[in-house]
Amino acid sequence: MMSAVSSAESFAHIYNWLDLIDLNLLVILGLMILVAGFNMISGLLILLFRNISTIGTLKSLGMRDKGIAGVFLRVTAVIVGKGMLAGNAIAIVLCLIQKSTHILKLNQANYFVSYVPVEINPTGIITCDAIAFAAIMLLMLIPCMFISRIDPSETSKTE
Repeated sequence: MMSAVSSAESFAHIYNWLDLIDLNLLVILGLMILVAGFNMISGLLILLFRNISTIGTLKSLGMRDKGIAGVFLRVTAVIVGKGMLAGNAIAIVLCLIQKSTHILKLNQANYFVSYVPVEINPTGIITCDAIAFAAIMLLMLIPCMFISRIDPSETSKTE
């Protein structure tokens, strides 16, 4: 008597290994977004500290905290966008080099392939970029809360 058995049942250890790789990918992407977000927060805080007198002047002229925060968020969005474009360009070039030359080799006995296979998925790249951009911009709201604590009378004092 014959029975049909799926490859997932026959080679469960390989599929478990692939699931672990997917989990590692999500953890690594999460950590990268977190590190990039904190780097951007520190960068925005530096911009805010360097421009405290400007913020105080804008407040004394009647600009609201949301408007001032919007200016700094737009500056941050431009910086993040340029960084993402540069990072994507470098990554795509490296992927194309690997795809055409197979420069990164693997031990075929351990990995079942002799080189690192590369697939460029534009939809995946755009999705990851959109999620990372949204997460970083949400993290940027944290230093923008600092703007409401700036007192125009304190920043306009001269010695």
